[in-house]
Amino acid sequence: GTWEVIRSLKGSGKTVFLTTHYMDEVENLAHRVGVIINGKLVAIDHTKTLISRFGGGYRIRVPAENAAALTGLGAGLKRQGEWIVAGFDSRHEAWAVMAELYQRDRDAGAEIMEPHMEDVFMNLVGGVIDERGDVR
Repeated sequence: GTWEVIRSLKGSGKTVFLTTHYMDEVENLAHRVGVIINGKLVAIDHTKTLISRFGGGYRIRVPAENAAALTGLGAGLKRQGEWIVAGFDSRHEAWAVMAELYQRDRDAGAEIMEPHMEDVFMNLVGGVIDERGDVR
């Protein structure tokens, strides 16, 4: 399909410009990404760098009724719908807390959520971007 053609062209050293609204295509096909919002280029960098910078970090979520499982784990908690979410800056920190959660309560329904390009896009669209390109 189309993805194979793009990968083949990339593999042969060709530059491919792809315009898409599908963030899974971006993650699977792109090496460098430019995000354009309202006609303005607001961010351009390697995919992993954008995810690290604007993806919102790593999150662990548990169903709200199991919120006590997150108590005392040193994470800021917030409610998102039917979930209580704890945010972490690094994968290592999130997985360490996930391991602790699993030791405490295997049935808490905890899930780890890694940032993706969809998070980058939503954070850039929803944030205020200053003159340096940082989201506030």
